[in-house]
Amino acid sequence: MTTDSCLLNSELQLQQQEELYQQLLLQTMGKIQDENEMQDSKVIRPQPGMCIKTTLEPSKQKIFINICQSNSVPPPPDLSRDDLVELLQSEDPSGYRVPMSLGEPHTETDNSSQSCCAYDVVINQTFFQTCQKDPLFQQFIILVCVEGLENKYSLELSRDWKVLKNRKFLGSIGEQSIRTKSRPVIQELQPQEILKAAKRPEFTLLVEPSAGEAQYLIAEIKLPGITSAHSLLLDVGEDRLVLNARPSLYHLDIFYPFLIDQESCMAQFNTSTQILTVTMPVAPHNCHSPVCHCPCVPVGTHHFTAAMSDVEEEYEEEQTEENEEEQLEAEEQHREQDIVEEDQDTQEEDEGAHEEDQDAQEEEEERPRPKPLVPNLAPPKIPEGERVDFDDIHRKRMEKDLLELQTLIEVHFEQRKKDEEELIGLKDRIERRRSERAEIQRVRAEKEKDRQNRIAEERHRKEEEEAKRKADDDAKKKKVLSGMSNFGGFLAKAELRKGKRLTGREIKKKTLAERRQPLGIDSMREDALRQKAQEMWDWIYQLESEKFDYMEHMKHQKYEIVVLLNRIQHAQKFKKGHGKGKVGGRWK
Repeated sequence: MTTDSCLLNSELQLQQQEELYQQLLLQTMGKIQDENEMQDSKVIRPQPGMCIKTTLEPSKQKIFINICQSNSVPPPPDLSRDDLVELLQSEDPSGYRVPMSLGEPHTETDNSSQSCCAYDVVINQTFFQTCQKDPLFQQFIILVCVEGLENKYSLELSRDWKVLKNRKFLGSIGEQSIRTKSRPVIQELQPQEILKAAKRPEFTLLVEPSAGEAQYLIAEIKLPGITSAHSLLLDVGEDRLVLNARPSLYHLDIFYPFLIDQESCMAQFNTSTQILTVTMPVAPHNCHSPVCHCPCVPVGTHHFTAAMSDVEEEYEEEQTEENEEEQLEAEEQHREQDIVEEDQDTQEEDEGAHEEDQDAQEEEEERPRPKPLVPNLAPPKIPEGERVDFDDIHRKRMEKDLLELQTLIEVHFEQRKKDEEELIGLKDRIERRRSERAEIQRVRAEKEKDRQNRIAEERHRKEEEEAKRKADDDAKKKKVLSGMSNFGGFLAKAELRKGKRLTGREIKKKTLAERRQPLGIDSMREDALRQKAQEMWDWIYQLESEKFDYMEHMKHQKYEIVVLLNRIQHAQKFKKGHGKGKVGGRWK
């Protein structure tokens, strides 16, 4: 049979028109999407809030996060402090969403004139003020901003951050574009994304045998870049073949003009040639293409075209041939049924008849039978390569996913158990520390109370002693001066002339009061007390040494005074005895 060039040309024209339509459709959809994005967004200029300093792991590069505020950003749901604590202690805190706008990174200079990277994050102004008032909310929003930047830009930021007190923003405040309405939770994937993600591979469809009724349909698909059959997902239907190559390298979805026996299909992938061969047995008399009439032949690549000659003439010939073949097959079936019935009848007769039946069967077997239309038809040979069992791959993948899921569940429960044990231990430690702190505070309060009582008693005793001493001194003074007639006038004149004079005791008391200073040892530890005692001992030792030196010096001075007095007395006696003599009959 020959192919019609008109049909081939029309098929190629249809293909070109379809590709052009797809390109125009993609361009139109892209423009509409860009216009919708421009209509659904607006530009805002946020206000400065606070600046966070952290580092990028593992390079330790400085990263600054500018948390800004704006009323254009919608606020998150209302949340109290208790609700926030309960949310942080829950298993899945991701249910609470904080609307924010994450800006692009920009390079700035820090205080040391070194380049660093900064990110701008915009949140609602009211929620920002709430975070400023409560340290727990502040740490929460910082953690949310850090995780948002990590998820968007694939970063790993250090959790050892620092809030800059004297700086609210690093760099200059730029404009940001935010959406005016939120995206739906479930979005339909655009055809543009699918077509851009995967491309259509080259393939060839072959029919075996090339002449006569189709018995097998063979698809040879070229997959350059695929090294293993484990990355292929093949789905063969009765009239459709769908192939996906992960990760989004190839996508093929074709229909063929035959009904295929899905249970008997086979596929194998040759790693050397990178060609996937799919062998599909064709169900007899099932060609359902509107433009194809059996038999079909393969033509070219990328498309399966039906071969036709003169349609009106060959159609009648094919119909007559099919009718004759059906009649021959029906006669052969009737003949075989008659033979089987005759065999069954002859088996019930005697042994002699059984031998005659065997001779009849041998004669019947020697009788020539009509040959089939396609004699000795064998399935096509499949090139050597890796045989793909998609059911086994799917089963292994399901078992692997189940094993990973069980492992994750076990790890989750083990981690949850550890967290609960740590939480219980932490609560016990907090209660124990709280009781110990209360006991320490009680003992400290009792000691402070006793010290204050002792100080008050000592002060009261000293005041009484001082008052008693002053009273005794006044009584002695009055007793001594009571005999003086001019006591009052003398005292008044002395006070007016010299003012109030201090006694030796008062002078000594004043001097000691100035020299005495409290040690302040109540809040000292043992090592500080030891050091203070050592300092006092050194000071006392020095004073005693100086006292001893002064005493010795005083003794020497007293001795010298006594010697001088003796000399003076001796000299006076000597002068008195030898100074008088007779001069001119008189003592001088």
